[in-house]
Amino acid sequence: MTPAVRYRPARACGLLLIASACAGGSPIGDTTANSSTSTTSTTTTTTTASATTSAAPTTSSSTSTTSDTSTSEATSTTEVATTAITTGPGECAPVTSETFTLAQDVLLACGAMAAVDVFDVPLRHRGPAVARATLTIEHTQSVPEIHFWNATVLVGESQYGFGIGDDLCSGYQPVTRQNLGYGVLTEASDRVKVPMYQGSAPCTDGALAVRTGSTLTVWYADPTPGCERVAYTSWYATQGFEATYVWQTMMSPILALAIDTPPGTQALLMSVVEGSPDKNPNAVCGAETQTLVSQLRDGGAVLHQAEMLLPASGGQGHLVLANEALLPGAGPHAVDLAVGANVFDSAVRTGGCCGDAALFAVFVPE
Repeated sequence: MTPAVRYRPARACGLLLIASACAGGSPIGDTTANSSTSTTSTTTTTTTASATTSAAPTTSSSTSTTSDTSTSEATSTTEVATTAITTGPGECAPVTSETFTLAQDVLLACGAMAAVDVFDVPLRHRGPAVARATLTIEHTQSVPEIHFWNATVLVGESQYGFGIGDDLCSGYQPVTRQNLGYGVLTEASDRVKVPMYQGSAPCTDGALAVRTGSTLTVWYADPTPGCERVAYTSWYATQGFEATYVWQTMMSPILALAIDTPPGTQALLMSVVEGSPDKNPNAVCGAETQTLVSQLRDGGAVLHQAEMLLPASGGQGHLVLANEALLPGAGPHAVDLAVGANVFDSAVRTGGCCGDAALFAVFVPE
């Protein structure tokens, strides 16, 4: 089994706020696989549209509907749910959000060169945006081999977008995983894409499927200078692409994010992290025992915890964990993403060859 190889972006930003985001260079998402082995507001009217629908969020208090007039280049069909937010602090436009729902299964193909855009959505918004893909993935059982999946979220002129993924056994129930992306939507780059592929040795096209009901949620921010409504950090952005973080057997922070929540808003916190043991202790499907844990914390207080079994594989292992929490209260907060490994016979790593960790804060209206 060969280890994962991560292709690196030409440029990456460190810890930043939207208004001061890097202006040049678009990081290239991780295009290589792992080794073989919500919004807070009321949603308005939902209408069926294709994945290439041009849809804009409404900011009026009335119910609105977005619809598609061309489906010729759609790779899949989605349902579009638009969130209306009508109030915000000061003179800055509030963050708005929009959700696209996959309406038909998408089969994955083998290898990065065969990646398919599970979502490919053109958008009318111009300016900074954060996107989160929530993907339901299942082994179709057409072959018995364990296959891995890999997904990247690319937003407009991408400034944060790296592929992460883990492994799936044949015969298991579908799993739900997430990844995050950030960029600036422009006239020339107005789309959000989620390219995905699979792999194994041997690899069979269509062994993994992304199931109906998977979603893509996009948060739109005011591009006006001084109207920062998003902050993020990641391991790759702050530590580079060589260093790895070794998970401890006790909860320890891998990322820290100091935020200052503007008046009239609350922080929607989201994180993803891929943990990769050098040698997977869970080697047999159906006999997995060892787990990884991640926590979102504010000043040491746990806001949300995720714990999952490492998926079985015959070589290096991989598991993607996601967290989400709504943190009320204007003013400063010391947020961190902590991780811990219930693994005692192999080092578990993030960074380098072994996937990224990212922590986002989106300041949404109270």
